Amino acid sequence: MAKERGNYSTLTIISQQLNQQLEAERADRQQLQSELDRTLTELAKLKENPPPAIEQNPAPAIDLSDKAGKVANFLKTLLATDAKLIKDIKQAKDIRLPKGTISKIEEILGGGDG
Repeated sequence: MAKERGNYSTLTIISQQLNQQLEAERADRQQLQSELDRTLTELAKLKENPPPAIEQNPAPAIDLSDKAGKVANFLKTLLATDAKLIKDIKQAKDIRLPKGTISKIEEILGGGDG
């Protein structure tokens, strides 16, 4: 009989704890549902009245089409004279370009120090 009362007390405590957890979960779910409803309402308003696009002053496009060939030729020349560089590229290894490579490309493109 004492064992049954102990089991009953334990089950009662467990039941109370589970009910508290359930209520906490319900409250969390209700809060999440409220947040979801607010978010969906805001989204619907934004779809009806989208905010005006922010206009930025983009830099004017630079036409590099005439310089692409020069850069390509420079890189071909560079690769043709550097067997180690070609080997590293083929093996997908990290490569180190010879000094001045970036400066030369900037010079061709009309920027940098050149």
